[in-house]
Amino acid sequence: MNKPVNMIKTIENCPEGNFVANSFLSPGYFMGKLNKQILSIIKDEIDEIQKDFSKGVPWNHQLAGQIKNEYLLTKSFPNVHEYFVAIASNYYKHYHGGRDDESMRLLDLWVNFQKKNEYNPPHTHQGAVSFVIWVKAPFDIEDEMEATKSKQTTSPCAAHFCFVYSTADGTIATENIPVDKKYEGVICIFPSTVNHMVYPFKTSDRFRISVSGNVGFSVNHPNKN
Repeated sequence: MNKPVNMIKTIENCPEGNFVANSFLSPGYFMGKLNKQILSIIKDEIDEIQKDFSKGVPWNHQLAGQIKNEYLLTKSFPNVHEYFVAIASNYYKHYHGGRDDESMRLLDLWVNFQKKNEYNPPHTHQGAVSFVIWVKAPFDIEDEMEATKSKQTTSPCAAHFCFVYSTADGTIATENIPVDKKYEGVICIFPSTVNHMVYPFKTSDRFRISVSGNVGFSVNHPNKN
């Protein structure tokens, strides 16, 4: 993309009738493998909660999910705080320019135990940067698509994770991510203000387990959220 300061020079060097392409700026999302040690720390607490949900700290009242079992992660929080702040800081620097890690903090961290037919409606998060980690997805996306005949529709999105956002011309756009067992151990980082949702799955009686969290600026930071 051409920087505005160089735009007129670029135009001056173009023959008449040729046009310089430009894009409106909009932050995207990062995806990659979660650090194995961090994943192990989180899984230990998830396993402990799953053994006895009555001992978990319910987090439903803070979430939009139409999901019965959602719990705050407290034991692993202090051990993974710096890792997620570093990831969020790197993401923020990529899209918004330099910021130091000391101005950001992990606001919360929770686990979703999603059952068959449960779902997460369109919603946003608090803070500046959010993330989701797919810990367990007990199905193949092709089976989900077939079970609902999703491929035969105008919007094949069965069991998908989906971003919903407006483009520069005001059009509502969606980006569907076909999350299934191949995505286990993958993390996705995105702006907290972007609407996202999770469609229900149909082909498994086991939990679809995901972990989410938000990173924001310290209260004394000029760009706090």
